[in-house]
Amino acid sequence: MATTSNKPQRSLEEIEDIIIRKILLISLTDSSDPRIIYLEMTAAEILSEGKDLKLNRDLIERVLIDRLSVQNPNAEPPFNYLLGCYRRAVDELKKIANMKDKIVKSELELSIRQLKKLSVSYCRIHLGNPELFGDDSNVVKGSGNSNVSPVLPLIFAMVDGFNSGGIQPPPGFLEELFKEGDLDSLDPIFKGLYEDLRGNVLKVSVLGNFQQPLRALLFLVSFNVGAKSLVSHKWWIPTGAYVNGRVIEMTSILGPFFHVSALPDNTIFKSEPDVGQQCFSDATNRRQADLLSSFTTIKTLMNHLYDGLSEVLLALLKNSDTRESVLQYLAEVINRNATRAHIQVDPLSCASSGMFVNLSAVMLRLSEPFLDANLSKKDKIDPNYVFHNNRLDIRGLTALHASSEEITEWLNTPRKTDVSALSSDEENRLLQSQEASSSGYSGEKAKYSFICECFFMTARVLNLGLLKAFSDFKHLVQDISRCEDTLSTFKALQKQTPSPQLQLDIDRLEKEIELYSQEKLCYEAQILRVPYLFSLVPHLLLTYWKLVLNIGSLCLVWLSCEDGALIQHALSFYRLMLVWLVNLVGGFKMPLPLTCPKEFASMPEHFVEDAMELLIFASRIPKALDGVLLVGLMIKCFTMQFCLLHDIGNIVFFARALSMKFCYLVDVFCFAIFLAGQDEFMNFIIMFMASPTYIRNPYLRAKMVEVLNCWMPRRSGSSATASLFEGHHLSLEYLVRNLLKLYVDIEFTGSHTQFFDKFNIRHNIAELLEYLWQVPSHRNIWMKIAKEEEKGVYLKFLNFLINDSIYLLDESLNKILEIKGLEAEMSNTTEWERRPAQERQERTRLFHSQENIIRIDMKLANEDVSMLTFTSEQITAPFLLPEMVDRVATMLNYFLLQLVGPQRRSLTLKDPEKYEFRPKQLLKQNPLCFLLEFSPIASLPLGLDFGLEVIAFTMVNAIRLQPQGVGSSHDSSNFTRKKVEGILNLGLNSSPVGSCESLLLLILNLYKMKSEIILPKLTGGINEPKLSFIDSLKIVHIYVHLARGDTENIFPAAILKDGRSYNEQLFTAAADVLRRIGEDGRVVQEFIELGTKTKVAASEAMDAEATLGEVPEEFLDPIQCTLMKDPVILPSSRTTVDRPVILRHLLSDNTDPFNRSHLTVDMLISNTELKARIDEYIRSQESKRHGEDFSLQRAKETIQTTTEEMLID
Repeated sequence: MATTSNKPQRSLEEIEDIIIRKILLISLTDSSDPRIIYLEMTAAEILSEGKDLKLNRDLIERVLIDRLSVQNPNAEPPFNYLLGCYRRAVDELKKIANMKDKIVKSELELSIRQLKKLSVSYCRIHLGNPELFGDDSNVVKGSGNSNVSPVLPLIFAMVDGFNSGGIQPPPGFLEELFKEGDLDSLDPIFKGLYEDLRGNVLKVSVLGNFQQPLRALLFLVSFNVGAKSLVSHKWWIPTGAYVNGRVIEMTSILGPFFHVSALPDNTIFKSEPDVGQQCFSDATNRRQADLLSSFTTIKTLMNHLYDGLSEVLLALLKNSDTRESVLQYLAEVINRNATRAHIQVDPLSCASSGMFVNLSAVMLRLSEPFLDANLSKKDKIDPNYVFHNNRLDIRGLTALHASSEEITEWLNTPRKTDVSALSSDEENRLLQSQEASSSGYSGEKAKYSFICECFFMTARVLNLGLLKAFSDFKHLVQDISRCEDTLSTFKALQKQTPSPQLQLDIDRLEKEIELYSQEKLCYEAQILRVPYLFSLVPHLLLTYWKLVLNIGSLCLVWLSCEDGALIQHALSFYRLMLVWLVNLVGGFKMPLPLTCPKEFASMPEHFVEDAMELLIFASRIPKALDGVLLVGLMIKCFTMQFCLLHDIGNIVFFARALSMKFCYLVDVFCFAIFLAGQDEFMNFIIMFMASPTYIRNPYLRAKMVEVLNCWMPRRSGSSATASLFEGHHLSLEYLVRNLLKLYVDIEFTGSHTQFFDKFNIRHNIAELLEYLWQVPSHRNIWMKIAKEEEKGVYLKFLNFLINDSIYLLDESLNKILEIKGLEAEMSNTTEWERRPAQERQERTRLFHSQENIIRIDMKLANEDVSMLTFTSEQITAPFLLPEMVDRVATMLNYFLLQLVGPQRRSLTLKDPEKYEFRPKQLLKQNPLCFLLEFSPIASLPLGLDFGLEVIAFTMVNAIRLQPQGVGSSHDSSNFTRKKVEGILNLGLNSSPVGSCESLLLLILNLYKMKSEIILPKLTGGINEPKLSFIDSLKIVHIYVHLARGDTENIFPAAILKDGRSYNEQLFTAAADVLRRIGEDGRVVQEFIELGTKTKVAASEAMDAEATLGEVPEEFLDPIQCTLMKDPVILPSSRTTVDRPVILRHLLSDNTDPFNRSHLTVDMLISNTELKARIDEYIRSQESKRHGEDFSLQRAKETIQTTTEEMLID
């Protein structure tokens, strides 16, 4: 013990020497340890200076430099050595932490910290100048060298928390390395690291390792020096004569990070691993669980990518030194890829869809702060940015209404507003809109807020990215459909006449469909993914059914499963867009000012078009708008199923408490989400869809109708949308009016395809109008418009409706004759097989093409006839106007001739239902059939195990929708109503049933009622697998409706005038058909009476013609060659025509038919002098005829009297 206590204590100098040698692994005296480097020259120099060979704080940097300068094959590379020094210094600091001698501890800490600092400092020097201490093959010089920086594995290990290579960065090393240095010393290090990270993710798909480099990038830009170095890198924004969108994507530092995606790309730039091949190959034979797992994986990875890229850009934007460079980069990416908006995109010059979808998601995340519910920051968006910013090239884009010349003139003219012609309300609104859009621009370079810049950049990115991806996806689905149709045709031909070439074509098509299907699933995985959510609901409820009892928990389950975030964020953005645009015209108020503000007229057209496309896509494909409501409905149903399967006692009480009350809360929650931005969308659509002075492009306004078409309750599958049509203020007042106006405006679009385009657009309008006619408030407005606009827009609407009906039915019937000829050819198997294989293929393709044309034309024709039928029942006056009645009669006669005339047998088809051709139904009406189309019951297939409430309440609602006055079916419908309500009262309003058997019996009874009672009653016994509302609208009813409203008896005369189709036998034949198919006897009788009146009119017409005799040519209309009753002079050609004839022409074409100059109704000049002469001629002819008749009668009487007298005599 005494020896130990007398052991000499080491001095501070000795301890310091030991620690320094231990950290630096050097010695000033010879050492046998191979790890220790003997600095012989350094020792000699120290001795020559008369100093002891003990290392101290003053000698640390000197010996460190000597150690780094040693050329020893056994020595560690400089970077590894310095890293080891830092690590050992950290360890030594831990060891001396508990020293009792505070003075010694303090001195040693100073020496060790100096060692750490020097280690880091010389690391920077070495990384920036690797040749300074000899060759180090692992060091990148920041000049484009392909070698990887030794710092990168340390960064990866730090951001991941582990490192497979075993190299762990010492605590604090990387932070000290990047924080303490200046830009000059760190810039080459950062630049080399950025190049390495870029190379790591180049051509990497979402299934590759992109997360590690992305986290490393985020770590580097968190340092101010790192952020500055990134935006000053020569590859931050590549420059050169050949730079384009693809070059920026592949060579810029951030480009490859944005390229990471699940979407397909051009083969040259294809990423690995192949997402389609790895996740979705042979998808038709895969289990749904496997597909769902792939979707979930891709979704999770893409969200990580979006979050990481958003954080990187946000870190750079928060730094005032780098914000401008980030905005410039985004602008360059947008400008260089402007051609992505084209239909055909060059993959060699434009960035990939994957990059722009990723950029869309990132920009939407950056926009979130100003997408709050109240849109409180919308005033920070300056419309002048479009015209005066020096960053984005958006001024040349197609504007909503103004041409480029008008915009230039407006910008060069001092802004003065002439409000003298405006009303006070319009003046206030216009001034408010100008104040809202004023930014104080005075010709100098304007400074715009980040919100303003981000808003317009996001709008452009969405146009080139997410919306373009939606368009590509739609075209991809169409390609798959076309390939599948062609494949089925080839397979049918191969069965009839096998051919090696056909087999090759079949194999080729199958491969194409497989590749297309993989691409389609990749799109769904990244931008859709919603439909696959629903398959999770039963599993969630059956596995975790206890969560259902907790409302909050289930909401969390739903929110965690919800996968439409990208689309939902985009909808929020476009809600802001439309609200902001409406503010430019003074806010949501109708009618609009007469003068469109130039700010609004000059905004890019795609702002509105993209909003409409997104709404259509979200409504039709991913169900992003109302998918939540569908899940709520499924929760109800599967809850009931769960109770049945598990025999839960007191089931009705459980069903009511859980399914009704809980799902009510879920529905309220979902309804709030559904309608949160829908009201603004609805307002915008109603305001502008019929306003060509605000939005010039008719196709854009037609897209608004397409959106509304998707929102109809029977289309959306949800009753929530009904309030948008039936309880919305602007909708009730303006929707029908604007739809009728757009129906007329769309006749002339200015496109070379306008003739065919109008049918598709009017199809959507017709479906909306049919739905709105069933809503009493809208029907009343409709009737009011018909009365107010009897000779205005409503008359034009009827004219175009009739024109379309005639054309479509005529085309369809002609195609039917053609397709019958093809059917005859193909049915003659002997002659058919003798033909060459190529000819058979061509004829088969023609046959299928004609089938599609007939199906479409007949569907559209049926819709038009439907509208004529239900409107003519309550609105007859416009049909009977002089300029319209002849046209209506001609149409009806033509239809009747085709349906019951001599050639009707030539129109028989093997499967007329396939072509929507139902000649008998066109003559007969059953009003109850509309319930199958316009009620929720249409969406409930027989035999599907829906829950009790879903079936019962849907059936009751369907019955309640039934209109009054349905004829003979009224009593049976009352019986059905009572029976359903009685069962409901038994099951839901009585005391709870205690067993599953009672509920099961109730459900079975409801199914039985639906399949055996309700549907036959609704369909009137017609055994058709699927009826539509159109089937119930018939030609004969139009005749009857117009005859009922014809108080002046002009309709029979108009029917008679049609010399092309009218034949009195047609009415008799049609009446016979109506009796055979069971039409209401009252309708048949009225139709027969109309035929009788027409015969009488024919007799009167013959008498009138005989009375007038040979009419002078100057009294005849030059177009119709009929006697003019109200002659008018056309101002341009100075030709005189009959007023009804020219008015009918002007309904379709506002030109003079003789020289094509512009002509309107108010320009017609009454030819009173000619009219007086015609009237005088008619009177004279009638007097002459009357005199002749009187003379003849007197002659007869004289002869008769003489004879009698003679007989008396």
